[in-house]
Amino acid sequence: MKKTKSIDTEHIYYGALDMTQNNETPVLLLDGLLGMLDWVDALTTFDKDGDYKVFEPLLIDAGLDSNDAKALADAAFYERNINASDAGRKLQQVMPKLEALNKDSTGLYNLFHEQLSKRLDWFRRSSLGLQEQGLAEKYLKRGDYLRTVIYAMEGLISRKVEQDYSNSKLHDYDTRQEAYQELRDDTSFNLFKDFRNSMVHGTASTKKNVKTILKDPNRLEQSIKDRVVHLFKKS
Repeated sequence: MKKTKSIDTEHIYYGALDMTQNNETPVLLLDGLLGMLDWVDALTTFDKDGDYKVFEPLLIDAGLDSNDAKALADAAFYERNINASDAGRKLQQVMPKLEALNKDSTGLYNLFHEQLSKRLDWFRRSSLGLQEQGLAEKYLKRGDYLRTVIYAMEGLISRKVEQDYSNSKLHDYDTRQEAYQELRDDTSFNLFKDFRNSMVHGTASTKKNVKTILKDPNRLEQSIKDRVVHLFKKS
């Protein structure tokens, strides 16, 4: 009903005829089943598009403070707009609250806390560059190739700045441009750049090999995957 008719179901009742005793048939309230289905649906949606804002109402129902739930939604907003730095800060703020909720709760959230934590574990990596590379890998698994390529490039640039300059220069435009120019000596990095430009602008590349790869989803996925492995090992 929820999916086909947009009907918001609040309760499920089940007349348990097989449990009849003394001519009385109990009617069972199965709201827990509804809640479980909502969590499964949210996890499925998240695995498809990576937007963990879908967990906000479920976490509020589980007892999370609305401000903390909003912080999670804000983290999703930042992450999906290629701002891993602010997304990570929001997750650092809210994850201890989720850990505490799991410890104190006796409801459905306990069943799903571990799965939710695994899906948000990228922010635990030790540097911004590694966090961005982790996000590139996650978006590659979802088939979101544009975000994969952007996060891969940003992750490589951030790692270059961290290793060859300093963390204080991570958000300095000129420093990142220098790192970008140095990375362009790598043909795989340049291919990422070509993929990104073609995807963002919606125009065919002038390079025949890029044009051919972008027309074949299987070749595109494998090409990105191969270069992610190659470049991330080097960084």
